[in-house]
Amino acid sequence: MKTQHFQSHHKPLALALAGTAAALAAPGAHAVVISNSQAQAVTAGSTLQNIGGMTGVGLENNSDPKLGIYTVYGLKFTQSPVVAGSAIGAGSTFANRVLLAEDPLKSTPTGPGIYGVYFDNGQGTQYGWVDVGISKPAAYDVTVRGWGYETVVGANIAAGAVSPLPEPTTPALMALGLFGVGAMRRRARRAAHAH
Repeated sequence: MKTQHFQSHHKPLALALAGTAAALAAPGAHAVVISNSQAQAVTAGSTLQNIGGMTGVGLENNSDPKLGIYTVYGLKFTQSPVVAGSAIGAGSTFANRVLLAEDPLKSTPTGPGIYGVYFDNGQGTQYGWVDVGISKPAAYDVTVRGWGYETVVGANIAAGAVSPLPEPTTPALMALGLFGVGAMRRRARRAAHAH
């Protein structure tokens, strides 16, 4: 009888420990970080550096409407816009300076769109994307309409991908562990009152 009481009394503890251990051992899934809420204009003569926290990824708008000079560069961008949903990663072709817009009488710029980017925040090469909008009537003002990057070093990202819903594994397992601890305490109180 004591053995049965011991087993039933400690079953919640076993569940709690198992849930907590599983939560701690659960591998981190790929997670895309994105912010469309930080859309920002890069007006003539201004720059935007480290877009979304991506080191070295930026835009240079060297336009001077008074002189009729319009040049906008992307730093660490793919050489041209990419198709939404296409993979951005080690197989992509990047350049340290890509011409996005210029006086159309002088050259053919790559124009607006989703560009793949790469960066290194000190952990290794990571890949992301930046959605660039260009307004020609406003002297080639540029707007970052959105950005995202893959948090796992070296992992590909789909152009324009948005963050998935958080995976419930770790929080759910932690909750299970806490539930087990609570159940164990309740049973311990009942047992104490019964004696």
